[in-house]
Order: sequence, then structure tokens, then C-alpha cells
Amino acid sequence: MAALSDQRFSLPVAVVFVALVPLVYVGLGGVKCSIISDVLQALLIVALFIPLTVYLLCFAGGDGAVSSEETAEETAGPGVSSAASLIAGAVLVLSIWPAFLCDQGIWQRLLASRSKKDMQLGLLLAAGLAGASVLLFGAAGNACLSLQDVQQQGGGSLFAFAAEHVPQGWTAVLCLLAVACVTSSVDTYQVAAVSVMGRELERRSCSFNWARLAMLLLNIPAVAIAVCQISLMTLFMAANFCCAILAGPFLLSIHPKATRSSFLGGLLAAVGGLLLCALAAAKTQGQPFSLAFFAPEDISTLPYLIAFLVAPLAGAAGTAIIFLLQVQLSKRAAAAGSAAAAAANKSSTEDPQPAPPRESPTGLTTKEYPRLREESSSNSNSSNNGSNSSSCKPMHSPDMEMQAAGVASMA
Repeated sequence: MAALSDQRFSLPVAVVFVALVPLVYVGLGGVKCSIISDVLQALLIVALFIPLTVYLLCFAGGDGAVSSEETAEETAGPGVSSAASLIAGAVLVLSIWPAFLCDQGIWQRLLASRSKKDMQLGLLLAAGLAGASVLLFGAAGNACLSLQDVQQQGGGSLFAFAAEHVPQGWTAVLCLLAVACVTSSVDTYQVAAVSVMGRELERRSCSFNWARLAMLLLNIPAVAIAVCQISLMTLFMAANFCCAILAGPFLLSIHPKATRSSFLGGLLAAVGGLLLCALAAAKTQGQPFSLAFFAPEDISTLPYLIAFLVAPLAGAAGTAIIFLLQVQLSKRAAAAGSAAAAAANKSSTEDPQPAPPRESPTGLTTKEYPRLREESSSNSNSSNNGSNSSSCKPMHSPDMEMQAAGVASMA
């Protein structure tokens, strides 16, 4: 942190280093290596952040003190509006659950569990650790923001503020904590992206190595965005809007009879709902419509609360409506087909139509050919009968005829 703040080496070098290190051990170890690193990083984050938060909140006095009695008295005053805080908290909750629903890293961890019991235990431990971490980060962030407001420094990073005010020995702790927080997410999403792309490539009989190459190429725009230092809240909310569009159709597509067209229709309905929310917000504020609505820096306003409610509900409603319409249309088509078949069978039984004569291979029609066969069979029978009758006559030799003539002359 001190090296970055003092410009001892450029920011792109640090960003590339943070991106490449997880990529190396993810490429070598895969999911197992990523899971092991997640466990180590979680332990490191908890072990480092708890003492840092306690120091930021409780330490008073000294040259490196973050808070003191004077600053505490100065910060005592009108705080942030409770209504705005409640809206911001509700927006965060409503925007986070679609993001976690679409988080391939979480799904990978669930699918990698050895049993159902291990999965349930992991979810409980993760909920406890995540809740405690968010509470500590929030408390430390509020303390730093309050002190920044007092010192009129503007809202900066928690790590940047702490690096300027904690003693020199704590700088190493901040650097380790910052790197651990970043890499714990970087390697998870790198593995998730490789697995998703690799599975699709294997379905198309392609090599899995193309997924690794694609993951390497995806790091280029990620590094560029990090170097440009785009606001984290802006990126976070833009991604959450995309996940909110996907959440409703994704949940309903679990139904075994869900169709692709109903899923796509739900996506279009969610997009339409978000656009209507953005148009309504712009009209209420008397401003022209802008896509900046989907990449905000302040979420403590009512339009964002409504937008994150409307998007999943509109997507789910669109998916359900199209699915029900398809079911009804298929039922009607099946009923019409069965009715037509029944009518055809009924007409054929009531008024059977003789089949039209067809030509046989001999050139005769199907009616003439059996008649000819009957005539030929009768002729053959008569000839056979004649031959049989002639064959039944007694055969006379010449001697017998001469004897008969002699007997006749003697008489």
C-alpha cells in the first residue's frame, strides 16, 4: 500500500501481478487449488482484519492515531439520513441475491462438496463468517468515512485512508489484507469461467485447453478496467443489474417443462421493466433518459429500490405467461388434431370409398389383374381335368384289339 501510494512502482504492474498470480496456480491446480486458497485467504482475512478494525475503532492518542477525542467530538452531529440508509441497505440486499444466484464460483463450491451434510455445514459457516466480516468492514468503513468528512478529504478507499493514518508497521498488514481480498475473488471467478467455457467446448468436441486460452484473454479487459480505476460501486451495480435481469427466468427455468422461448421472453420482460423504471426515474427528475442509471454511484434513492424489485418480478412473470401460453396452445393443437383424426375415422366408416385402380408391374390395372388370374386359373383347371379324364381311360395294346376282332368274326 505504501509502495503504491508513494509511486515506487506503477499501478499497472501491481494489477497485472494480482491477475497473473491466481491465474498461474488456478491453471496448475484447478478447482482443488482454488478451494484450498479460498480457505487460506479466508483465515488470513479474518486474522488480519479483526485487529485492524479494533485498532481503527478503539485506538486513541499517539502520532498514528486514527481517532481521538477531538475528532470524535467533531464527528458528533447530524449523520446520514435514516431513510436514505434504509433504502441503500434494501437496494444492496435486493441486488446481491441475484448476483449470488448467478455466481458460478458458489455453485462450484456446492457441487464440489462431498456430501449433503458437508454442504449444509459449509453454508452455515460461510453465513457466519460473511456476516461477521461485513459487520467489521462496515464499522471500519463508517469510522473512516466520518473521519474523512471531518478532515474534508472526500470519500476514498478504506485501505487508502488507513495507510495514511496507521503506524508504519500496519502497512504490511494492509498490503496482505488487500491482496488477499482481491485474489480470493479473482481465482474463484477464473476457475468458474474456465469450467463453464470448457464444458461447452467439450460438448462441441473441442479441446479443453481453448477454455484456458479464453480465460487468459479475458484477463486483458479485466486488467484494463482495474488500471482505469473505475468506481467499484459502478461496476458492482452494473453487474447486479445484469444478474437481476437473469434471476427471475433462471428460477422458473428449473421447471422440467420450461422452454427456451419462455426463458428468452422472460429476459425481454425483465429488460423492458428496467427500461421503464429508468424512464420513470428520468421523467420524475426532469432529466433526459441516460444509461448512467444502470451504473450508479449512489444507490440510496427510491428508483433503484423499485428497479431491483421490478426486474426479477417482471422476468418471472414474462417467463410464466409465455410458458402458460405455450401449454394452452399445445393443448389446443393436440385437441384439434385428435378431433380431425376422429372425424376422418368416422367419415371413412360411414362412407367407404373404393380404392382407385392401380397399375401392376405387368401393365394391367389392379381390377384386371385378379380377373385375368382367375381366368387363367380356370383354364388351367379345365385342362388339368381333361388330362386327368384322358389319363383315366384304360390303355389297349394291339394284341388285345386283334383278339377282339377275331372274336367278332367268329361270331
